[in-house]
Amino acid sequence: MTSFSSTCNILIQLIQLYIHFIPTRLNKIFLLFQPITATLKHSDGSTEDIVLNHTFNEPQIAWFQAGSALNRMKEVAAAN
Repeated sequence: MTSFSSTCNILIQLIQLYIHFIPTRLNKIFLLFQPITATLKHSDGSTEDIVLNHTFNEPQIAWFQAGSALNRMKEVAAAN
């Protein structure tokens, strides 16, 4: 089992002069208990996919997909 410190060091090495973090199709595949794939774009132009775990619950995912909690509240109010 790797320690938190080791994991952070590995991520820092992977990012290599990190330029851009691109969530991959996040709105379409952001599901409860499912990891998220993100693409890291390095300064040399190369890219690499990493898998990330999240702790969002269903309402938080709905808020994210709506753009904000207020947008989600507006959607719910309009549906009623």
